[in-house]
Amino acid sequence: MLRFDFVTLRLFVAIADEGRLTAAAEREHLALAAVSKRVSDLETLVGTELLYRRPRGVELTPAGRAFLHHARRILE
Repeated sequence: MLRFDFVTLRLFVAIADEGRLTAAAEREHLALAAVSKRVSDLETLVGTELLYRRPRGVELTPAGRAFLHHARRILE
């Protein structure tokens, strides 16, 4: 069953802040594979791509920027 929780929300914010999955994984003390899986599951859950994967990091899609706004508000 796919779901998201506060760990996933914090992770998504960390990815947006850091711009790299590896840096976000280190910041949140998670394995890179776990980060990739959580992001993939989150995108499946919301039904759209949230990140553009680039050779040197990630960039938020328009949907990702909107999701980030809500994630930050929830975590406040």
